[in-house]
Amino acid sequence: MNWGTEKADDRGAKLWVMGTPQAIRAYEKSGFKVFERHEVDLAKFGGKGIYSRAWMLRLPLEKS
Repeated sequence: MNWGTEKADDRGAKLWVMGTPQAIRAYEKSGFKVFERHEVDLAKFGGKGIYSRAWMLRLPLEKS
């Protein structure tokens, strides 16, 4: 992940990811912030449980 975030910083690019609840902390350690959460009750479609994802954004770091 460091390689990708460094390349994005060099280019001044924003990064978007969609992460599982289990992945959120790892992304946050790399500078991503939760922008929006999406949850679907799978029972409405004949399934079980909740499908949960978070859209996360990382802004480029300022060069010093």
